[in-house]
Amino acid sequence: MKYLSFSFLGALLLFSCEESVPHTFPIIGVPQITESGDTIPHQIGGFSFIDQNGAPVTQATVEGKIYIADFFFTRCPDICPMMSKNLLKVEEAFGTQNDFLILSHSLDPLFDTSEELSRYKRDLGARSNNWYFLTTPDEDYVYEVMMDDYLLSGSATGALNGGIFHTGKLVLVDQNHHIRGYYEGTDPLDVDRLIEDIPLLMAEMKQKGTE
Repeated sequence: MKYLSFSFLGALLLFSCEESVPHTFPIIGVPQITESGDTIPHQIGGFSFIDQNGAPVTQATVEGKIYIADFFFTRCPDICPMMSKNLLKVEEAFGTQNDFLILSHSLDPLFDTSEELSRYKRDLGARSNNWYFLTTPDEDYVYEVMMDDYLLSGSATGALNGGIFHTGKLVLVDQNHHIRGYYEGTDPLDVDRLIEDIPLLMAEMKQKGTE
């Protein structure tokens, strides 16, 4: 009986130690090496879009916040409705938090005006002020941001998805503009994993902020 008690205590202590170790996420992307040998991790660069209300959204909007980025368009016939529906679960979990945002970028910006995006958000049932639906007057710009900053593939000449080829990935970005994870936006289980990871990343960033 003493042996069993000791084993149980040891297992409990081991579990407690494992629980105290913070979850960490990789910084995704190829870092830059300066002439002096310093390593600079990949970051999302400065950007400028217009939201569903006609207001500008820039890097200043996300400063100090964790956010999810995705790329879609309102006329998308297949994966976009699934992505948006799954993002509603993320909105429900975190949409009222001041340190969290969702940025949904339209890949069909000439059609997806602010008015069209406002209608799409309303019809979707998205209510959070922290979920931005973004457009731009420069059709090429959103693809540059998607590929160069978020490291995702896509083009406006694909035969699928209404003439636009794009990924269904959701991108988790930290407060320092680093990519920390990719999640399949059409897979409810992977979106559940994202929902579990967001508070872990928030805890990591909070801990680093106090060090």
